[in-house]
Amino acid sequence: MIDPERVAAAARDLGPRDAQFLARAYAGGTDRYLSRLSAVGFMGLDNVLDAGCGFGQWSLALARLCGRVTAVDDDPARVGVALALAAGTPNLSVRHGSIEALPFPDATFDGVFCYSVIYYTDVRRALRELSRVLKPRGALYVCSNGLGWYVYNIIAGPNRTQNFDPRTYGLNALWTSARYRALGIPPRHGASVVTSRRWLSHLIRSNGLEVLGVGPEGSIHVNGTGAPQPFFRDRYWGLEGVSEWLARKPSAA
Repeated sequence: MIDPERVAAAARDLGPRDAQFLARAYAGGTDRYLSRLSAVGFMGLDNVLDAGCGFGQWSLALARLCGRVTAVDDDPARVGVALALAAGTPNLSVRHGSIEALPFPDATFDGVFCYSVIYYTDVRRALRELSRVLKPRGALYVCSNGLGWYVYNIIAGPNRTQNFDPRTYGLNALWTSARYRALGIPPRHGASVVTSRRWLSHLIRSNGLEVLGVGPEGSIHVNGTGAPQPFFRDRYWGLEGVSEWLARKPSAA
């Protein structure tokens, strides 16, 4: 378990939204992430990438279950926090980088884990990169937001801070998604793209991967142990909320 004082110290230079999120992410430590990783088969892997690691909560959990973990994020402040919290975890390295242009050779990782970040990117480009660095028979896990999540932000306004307006965030996601799908204009920093289960499944398959499972966040369960605990709702006002995908790269020909 991460010392709460270390988390508090890491939050001192963050803005209100990031500080609030960091506190939520580490509330109760990282143990709650272990069952989720086990459920989707991310345990006992030799070399894993946490693509878009944020503050490193999933990275630290992965490091307890796998041999070597590399965590990458394009936000320098979040990388700094993840580095501080990863101190003393020798099999975890944290570095700055974009998941749209990963600084790794082809077929590097046995598993690529990408939780709640791909919707901030040029999704097509990011998925090409995640597939590229994955070894044959390697596993890809992705979690992303559907239309219902943004409608929920617009109507309910959760997690509002002095520098984050959820209504503006949700409305901007709808506009950004329309431009991206129609014109191919990727999201700017901080903007989001709506990702439906059908569309993202299509993109994963178009990169040559086999989709092993897709459903509400926290629903994929491949190893027969205790049921994972979801962090988000399946639907908001009847619309897709937060979803997850598990895919595998075929063996080399």
